[in-house]
Amino acid sequence: MLKLITSFASLGSSAAALYAETAKRAGGGRPAAILKALAKSERELGQASLKSAREVKKSSARRPVPPDLHELVEAIEDSFAFLRASTDMDHEAFLEGILQYEYHRWTGLIMPLAASLKSAFPGAPPLLIAAQRHKRRVERLLSPEGRPKDLHFRFRSSDPVWVERLLVVGSLARNVVSRNDVSIDVVPHGRDAVERLRARYYAAVLTDVDLEHLDGIEVCKKASRAYPGIEERFLFLYGSIGKRQDEYLRRKGLKRVQMPSPAEVLSREVAGILDR
Repeated sequence: MLKLITSFASLGSSAAALYAETAKRAGGGRPAAILKALAKSERELGQASLKSAREVKKSSARRPVPPDLHELVEAIEDSFAFLRASTDMDHEAFLEGILQYEYHRWTGLIMPLAASLKSAFPGAPPLLIAAQRHKRRVERLLSPEGRPKDLHFRFRSSDPVWVERLLVVGSLARNVVSRNDVSIDVVPHGRDAVERLRARYYAAVLTDVDLEHLDGIEVCKKASRAYPGIEERFLFLYGSIGKRQDEYLRRKGLKRVQMPSPAEVLSREVAGILDR
């Protein structure tokens, strides 16, 4: 198991260096920004991997690794070699190389690793959370028009290794957010939302601005008094918005989406909140 995590961390370190190096050559603009973000994400994932490796080394628990470990790592190293070669090709070919590498690493290494870690090692969650966060970043950064849609879809729809809990308040976002890496609780009223937020942790909160008895702004205020900083995990949904509500959201710099909006817009905004 330690060897598997070490291989994972090593690949991530190589990818981070490649992304950073290619970003320098790209100069400025969106391509360089994407690569810098990917390099940063790979470094964070690498730090979580090393932390988990230390926990595994200290643990007396043992879990079997996949019998075809050597072949799995070799296949992923081959996809990384293609990624490295694609840096000398055009921009689209390089983006496809990134997706191929990330997809093969996810399905061939991260998912088997997660399956072995989850039940045996208490130190696993930070690595699994970091891996799922990195996957969301790759999805979001490589989602503009022009990407190879079939490969992007396969990568995005691959099974998650960590599921975050999301609270939806009101009716505007019901049945709109569709992500396989979140579990959704729905409550109809603001008072119900405050009780839920007092009872458990939610990685993101989507709330209608207009709610009966206690509106979305008041829900956010009450939640932030109990848990300072949680307001950054709120996404406010509205059809129309009052002056007082608008001023509060602007002053706090909080995210909002006017409804109706495509599901992809909400999914992208939720992913951005989960990545914080």
